Amino acid sequence: MKECNDTFGHIIGDKVLIAFAKSLKAASKELNRYIFRYGGDEFLIKIQQEEGFRPKKFITAVRKHFTEYHPARKYDGFSVVWELCSSGKTGILAELREADSRMYYEKIQNRRIHPPCET
Repeated sequence: MKECNDTFGHIIGDKVLIAFAKSLKAASKELNRYIFRYGGDEFLIKIQQEEGFRPKKFITAVRKHFTEYHPARKYDGFSVVWELCSSGKTGILAELREADSRMYYEKIQNRRIHPPCET
């Protein structure tokens, strides 16, 4: 998001965040889920245990929707990390810390693959 905001301004950056939120909502409409904006450009989706849920298929659907909604069409870089949470095992804060660490690792890897934000 930093590159996008620096290149196109915060109005476009806000539109990108809205597009991503819409993508999460559209891709998960059949699931029993809650969607949260967790940080500046970070989202958390809590999916109640769904039999047959396939994270990679879900991420593909989010990417598909994102390209439809996205105001800066050529930039589709985002990082996705999922964490399977089990009730009470380590606690939600420990699971969030683990997901957060994995997310930052994924962001670093993603920057190497995707160019900066373009229109």
